Amino acid sequence: MTTTTPESNRMTKVLDFIDAHLDQNLSVEELSAVGAYSVFHFHRQFSAQVGLSCFTYVQLCRMKSAAAQLAFRRDKNVTEIALDHGYDEPESFSRAFKKHTGQAPSAFRKSPLWEPWYSRLNALTQLRKRHMPQQFKFEQVELIDFKATPIAVYAHHGNPSLLPQTIRHFIQWRKEHKLTPTRYATFNFLYQHPDEVAPEDFRLDLA
Repeated sequence: MTTTTPESNRMTKVLDFIDAHLDQNLSVEELSAVGAYSVFHFHRQFSAQVGLSCFTYVQLCRMKSAAAQLAFRRDKNVTEIALDHGYDEPESFSRAFKKHTGQAPSAFRKSPLWEPWYSRLNALTQLRKRHMPQQFKFEQVELIDFKATPIAVYAHHGNPSLLPQTIRHFIQWRKEHKLTPTRYATFNFLYQHPDEVAPEDFRLDLA
């Protein structure tokens, strides 16, 4: 169970604000005001609680979101994605993206190396779980009467770090067969949490 304190709640507000404003110029002055810190105290508290500098954390969040757009949003070009993530120039975005992923944006879009990027993001994922845990309540469960429906399943079985690759294949398959999401519902079947099984035993079905 995650114990919250007034201090951690203030920092969670900052992290939520960052998530909602990745396309903007996030200054330290603005972020410290969100958490009701002085600028000096904010730097110290952010590093102590999050384990990363504020600059590094914001960059990782931006690169994670940008990587998803590069991989799955073919309708957006690199310049648009750069602007969506707070970069005025595609060149500075490309340098930052390559620094964190090891690939230029165009190379990542063509053939992403998911496993090293997944490992790089693991630290970000773990600290977000600590500061921004998903609170599940039994009353959120809803039982519905769902009629029998024929589905086409695209199965992923193996390392969860390669799941984005499976998703790309699934999206391409849908496009080739004109199975648009607006006309055909999408289903995810989860069989276990990726943290609770060996990577090679992880399973998830897309349908």
